[in-house]
Amino acid sequence: MFIESEERDAWLQLSDEALFKLCRHDFFKAQGNGGQKRNKTSNAIRLVFLPADQLTVSDCSGRSQHDNRKQALMKLRREIAIKIRSGTSQLELPLEMSVNNRQYPLWTAMMLDRLHRHGFDVKAAAQESGASPSRLLKLIARDPGLWQFMNQCREKNALLTLKTP
Repeated sequence: MFIESEERDAWLQLSDEALFKLCRHDFFKAQGNGGQKRNKTSNAIRLVFLPADQLTVSDCSGRSQHDNRKQALMKLRREIAIKIRSGTSQLELPLEMSVNNRQYPLWTAMMLDRLHRHGFDVKAAAQESGASPSRLLKLIARDPGLWQFMNQCREKNALLTLKTP
């Protein structure tokens, strides 16, 4: 389920151009609603992150290839943060981090590292983070995808799923 890599933090801090260079990319015509522009141009993109072949993201939400590429890179950063664990991360980020902050994927990765180390026990991860369990849960609950992923991991560790605070 998880991939281990000590390079994860460096990947998450790369510029969009540098991260894009680490990917195989395919442009294709999207299917579905959207009219002539969507059905006639190859503006959808699929990125395969070469250092970890299992990570693939795609986007076709916009009308332009440029916008879809930017959205796909954001999705890729999220996938790296969620799926790749690092046991030697030395970075210290503040406990409070806006979802819109450029370093949010790195914050997500570090919080998931802490939860993973403690078998997704929120109390132990909160102690390591210097926060109360309820504060940590509120920070994670701001991101519905992260909340859902954490609860899936808790289920796999035979823990009860948590209700949104």
